[in-house]
Amino acid sequence: MSITGQRNDETPVKVGPPVTDITAGILGAMGVLAAYSHRLKTGEGQLVDTSLYEAGIVQTYFHSAIFLATGESPGPIGSAHIMSAPYQAFPTADGWITVGAANQANWLRLVEVIEAPELLKDERFVENSVIANQ
Repeated sequence: MSITGQRNDETPVKVGPPVTDITAGILGAMGVLAAYSHRLKTGEGQLVDTSLYEAGIVQTYFHSAIFLATGESPGPIGSAHIMSAPYQAFPTADGWITVGAANQANWLRLVEVIEAPELLKDERFVENSVIANQ
């Protein structure tokens, strides 16, 4: 819950669907299929194991990696991507859109599509910094 919600609001927000439960089931099913494939090839059985903790790590890999490496939680970031920008929801005149320009080629194309070449010279967008540190 520490990574959901808005960037400047420290209030934790629960994810809508039970993503960890669902992911643990998917990981378990993948394990069963891998074990079955192994059995067909070798005749040997295998132990299949999954956990909600492991499923949580799968769903929060960037955040978990940052926490496990630094001991600090990146905190809430709203709809933004923690490792690249722009990659989030933006308000428009008639609703919201999600924009993802995760690499230089996509960024250049986005600037072209939105007809905003001045952004290429804007100091704020010179490099693709980690959002959580901005």
